Amino acid sequence: NFIAAGALTARTFDPNHLLTYSMVGGIFNGNDANNTCEDAPAIVAACRRAGAPLDFWSINNYAWASYGSELRTGDFGIAKYQELAGLPVMISETGHSSTEDLFLDANARQAKAVPGQVWESLLSGAIGTHLFHWNDRNQFTRGYFDREKGFGIVHENRRPKDPVYSNVLDMFRRMQEVRVENLLAGSAHP
Repeated sequence: NFIAAGALTARTFDPNHLLTYSMVGGIFNGNDANNTCEDAPAIVAACRRAGAPLDFWSINNYAWASYGSELRTGDFGIAKYQELAGLPVMISETGHSSTEDLFLDANARQAKAVPGQVWESLLSGAIGTHLFHWNDRNQFTRGYFDREKGFGIVHENRRPKDPVYSNVLDMFRRMQEVRVENLLAGSAHP
């Protein structure tokens, strides 16, 4: 009901924009700290009852960059929340880190994995995809946040971080060249 009240306020003061709710999505493991308590069907229904229906659902969806993992694909989160929310799904965060320390040798795969993650999201029916984070962030101290430093496609000083920067640039050029917006049925609505 709290989210519905916020959605109604947003709709009241800005009726010309789409409404969404964003959550961590697609985590399937036994670690309670990694599982959210957000209930997509309940949130969607509460917003609808309040007179502020959501237009799409947003998830922060990261594929695991580890060989042999069933979570190596980001498709699982998209399909799960399309079904649970009954709405189009947008990826509000995705990416891979060049300073990855959770999965063996995953940091070396960032340059190829990031464009692949975006293509996969769109081909899986997402209505859009946002990379997290555009630039590296070296302010984090050693420890848990080491992997957070390297999600960028540019260095902290905003200079291109190759080859990931060039690969992402090539991906966007290819999307423009093939007019990707006409090829993906899942991206057509709303």
